[in-house]
Amino acid sequence: MKRIIYLGMMVSFAALTSCGGESTEGTETDTDTTAVVEEVVETTVTQFTIDTMASTVNWKGYESMDPEDGYHFGTVGIAEGSFEITSEGEMHSVTSGSMTLDMASIQSGEELDKLTGHLQAPDFFNVAEFATSSFTVTGYADGAIEGTLNVLGSEVNISAPSSIDVTEGIATVSVEEFRIDMTPLNMPFFIANAEQPEEEQQDPNIAVNATIVGM
Repeated sequence: MKRIIYLGMMVSFAALTSCGGESTEGTETDTDTTAVVEEVVETTVTQFTIDTMASTVNWKGYESMDPEDGYHFGTVGIAEGSFEITSEGEMHSVTSGSMTLDMASIQSGEELDKLTGHLQAPDFFNVAEFATSSFTVTGYADGAIEGTLNVLGSEVNISAPSSIDVTEGIATVSVEEFRIDMTPLNMPFFIANAEQPEEEQQDPNIAVNATIVGM
């Protein structure tokens, strides 16, 4: 669905200047006409449905508090979703939207079955009880999508730096890598991990980046 709102201002003026004293025969009058400034700004509001096959969500988990120790990485699938983009000329912003993540699809990019099983287990994302997670857009400011991520029945507020392209009816939202602190979710794995010596603890932040394609 597409609603088009025209916001614009047309300003025009003319100035007529005549120089000299009294008019006499043979005297020419110069006329200077200025202007014509026309500016039209078009604002459009467009609803897009997420193409789940063309979109990707990538995650990265660190093995310890020291990033030098390396990390694991992988993906999680999008079950469904939609979003609204407001465009003013060539400027775009995501003004609303939501998507559902299929947590059963979470997997290791290293093709480590043991790691995939661990991520789906009760001490991590507990997929058997929480089959989906969701993200709801609450706003867009300074090039970042603001929103609420619901995981394990708990909410985390996030700000995701993003760029938006709209070409020939297709919207692509490129989310740059950012980190989500999983501590507020009281995930059993991180709670138990925090009880270990500091050098053995695992970073509770998970890095995420994504490409969301809307049709």
